[in-house]
Amino acid sequence: LVTLLKEHTWIDLQWVDKDDGPGTKLLGALHFLSMHWDCLRGSDVLMTVDDDHAYLPFALQELLQEQLRRGPTSCCTYFAYFARGLMVPQCADLIAYQIDSTFVKDFLRYHRTFVADDHDAFLVDDLWIAMFMRLCGRSVVSLRDLILRRGLSMCPNCTPTWMRLLLKK
Repeated sequence: LVTLLKEHTWIDLQWVDKDDGPGTKLLGALHFLSMHWDCLRGSDVLMTVDDDHAYLPFALQELLQEQLRRGPTSCCTYFAYFARGLMVPQCADLIAYQIDSTFVKDFLRYHRTFVADDHDAFLVDDLWIAMFMRLCGRSVVSLRDLILRRGLSMCPNCTPTWMRLLLKK
């Protein structure tokens, strides 16, 4: 990590003080943004990715374009599923959110009120993110058709890095 940061000085690594489970990648970024309002512009897009996945070259650019086309009333992901009437983004997939200070404040308040310190919610970030989106009138958009048109059947991260290493052995 130290070598990577020295080679890519544009990377600004932010450490988090609390492990909020899989949702930490989103919450950590939102906490950082809540302390740096001057960094936010209405067209900013925050994407959450997993550190143990290798993404195909088109994935980020295409997701960014699709999110910007739809605007801040949605979040885009390549794969989502329905659960009890909720469209649920898969957090092991890429998710794009168009954010502003209202999104950041509302999401952090929602998490603090309904999710934080709830043992049962710790590992189900997909569901509590979906519920937040529903409650604030935003839609979760599945871009699965873009993957299928490419002849792929999986999300653009293909296979988790750890699984590819196991398969090589």
